[in-house]
Amino acid sequence: MVTKKATRGTAKKRASGENDLAGLQELPLLPIRNTVLMPNVVTPLMVGRDQSIKAIEAAMSRGRLLFVVTQKNEDLEDPGPEDVHTIGVEAVVDRVLKLPDGTTSVLIHGQRRLRRLHYSQITPFMRVYTEAVHEDTERTLAVEALMRATLALFEKCIKLSSTLPDEAFITAMNIDKPGWLADFIVGFHRRHARYIHRHTPGHIGSLQRRRTLAKDLHPALERAQHSRTGVADSYAGAARG
Repeated sequence: MVTKKATRGTAKKRASGENDLAGLQELPLLPIRNTVLMPNVVTPLMVGRDQSIKAIEAAMSRGRLLFVVTQKNEDLEDPGPEDVHTIGVEAVVDRVLKLPDGTTSVLIHGQRRLRRLHYSQITPFMRVYTEAVHEDTERTLAVEALMRATLALFEKCIKLSSTLPDEAFITAMNIDKPGWLADFIVGFHRRHARYIHRHTPGHIGSLQRRRTLAKDLHPALERAQHSRTGVADSYAGAARG
């Protein structure tokens, strides 16, 4: 997983897009499973479902933007309007590669968190109207204390894990935005990322994410200290669309 800042080109496309009316966007919906896309994070996906391929094709023909959202039930092969979460992420399609077995490899990077308002199309793929989710980014003393505590816990997780790279902690140390830091760490902790989408579908605040994340990392560390590899299990998972 790699963090990546939004480019000026992407911002211009969003600002001048025909769909961006009164702050709303109409975007193709890409349902994913086994993972949660986070803002400012680059993620590779393997896409094989017909509706997902059609959604990507629609995005490539107009602005390269998608509304990427996690399924409620990852075993569902053909999710409908009620089978995906309300909160997702605006994503830019960086690369599309069609493979000989019929699947498609896609590289996307998250831009900003969006909320689904209503559907404008159901078949052959879903399209939705969305609005941006605005978060409080004020760095109060309480927020800075939570950031330090979360970084300390994340460093311990990396030291106890056999799969997490040391560079992940260096990257986290250089993130100065509270919400971005929470999203970056949650992106590694995939089980917790799905928990957030399941239990806070209507509103996700960066302070709430940091408090929940810091609390949730403690038992993960305790398990890891017994097995020395326990944390790695919480960070595994292949992304599928």
